[in-house]
Amino acid sequence: MNHHKHVALFIIIFFSALSINAQALEDLISRGDAYAKNSEINKAIEVYKLADALYPDNWKVSLKLSEIYLQEGNRLPKIYAEVNKSVSMRSGTEESKKEDLRKLAEELKAAKLQKYENALEYASKAVQLAPTESRAFLKRAAANVRIAATEGIFTVTEVVDSIRSDIDKALKIGNGGNAVQAMCHYFKAKLHYQICEEPGLVRSVVGLGWAETDTAIVEFQRAIELVPYLRRFYLDYAKALIQNDDEEQAIEMLEKVKQCPENEEEDNEHLEEAKLLLSELRDEE
Repeated sequence: MNHHKHVALFIIIFFSALSINAQALEDLISRGDAYAKNSEINKAIEVYKLADALYPDNWKVSLKLSEIYLQEGNRLPKIYAEVNKSVSMRSGTEESKKEDLRKLAEELKAAKLQKYENALEYASKAVQLAPTESRAFLKRAAANVRIAATEGIFTVTEVVDSIRSDIDKALKIGNGGNAVQAMCHYFKAKLHYQICEEPGLVRSVVGLGWAETDTAIVEFQRAIELVPYLRRFYLDYAKALIQNDDEEQAIEMLEKVKQCPENEEEDNEHLEEAKLLLSELRDEE
């Protein structure tokens, strides 16, 4: 009888400890999220890293770290823009200012790549820990998208192949809800669209001849069907339509950018770009 009581007590203690640990982890993640939302990136990284040290096999923590490093990398251009402005306005020869701006551009590129490589590292860890989660593959694709954009999409074709593979895996797994699946379709669409900005011969030479504008259009439509309120979906869809010589529908999509609420950090830039494109298209009519 005593033996059964001891077993029951052990089970109660064991599951209580699990519950406490789970709550402690959620508290850490919530604290990191609060810092991230308040643009306190360094504090968010510290909290997420503490969570990663305490719970090293938690894929959600790895995703949070990947996400925050992406966020940090994405904000670097705005920081460097202020430095560029001060360099341009200071005294000195034009030649010396050009050289300083060139060095700043190289420094910015290196800094962005470091953040995106960090994001890739944690996203890859999430994939290892959770190979049946679309979100893990999507986040690794997102990190590689930023790396490809920074390096130049046609100079890192192996990275492009990795993006394509991870997106296809995320779509095949098919979990994570509409938001995750919509983003998968969006990334796939944008990948095809951006590659198709170059002539077909150039794409074929570097092994990217598989990209098609028609595929981009279909994938943008699928993304919008799942999540119809993100400005960048409509904006990039409009660009693909322009690429496909469908200016009339592109204008409709750009008008929808103006109707979408602000949801993402770069939404103001998306709105301004949409207005500029609208103006250009209407001037051509």
